Amino acid sequence: MQTTRIPMLANSSRTAAHNWLAQMHSGGLLFHPDNNPSDLVQIADGSPTFTPQECKEATHTLKLMFLHHGDAVYELAMDVVSRAFHTPAERKAIAALNG
Repeated sequence: MQTTRIPMLANSSRTAAHNWLAQMHSGGLLFHPDNNPSDLVQIADGSPTFTPQECKEATHTLKLMFLHHGDAVYELAMDVVSRAFHTPAERKAIAALNG
């Protein structure tokens, strides 16, 4: 049995999509949703970031998320990254800029 680092998407809700993205980020596996997982490599040695099975799982999950949430997937991913790198005050300022 092959193990995978790709979390399961709990359901088709926006919250589940956000949680999936957050789990990917926590595992050091978050990437831009437009990138093909099979194209991603480790900077240190050029080895593939994901196994072939993980590529299939990540691609399938992203397709489902885009099917249900469209471009909001980008907003969800940005929120995950923003929570990791911005203070609450910075997040509030960013939200004000974006309306």
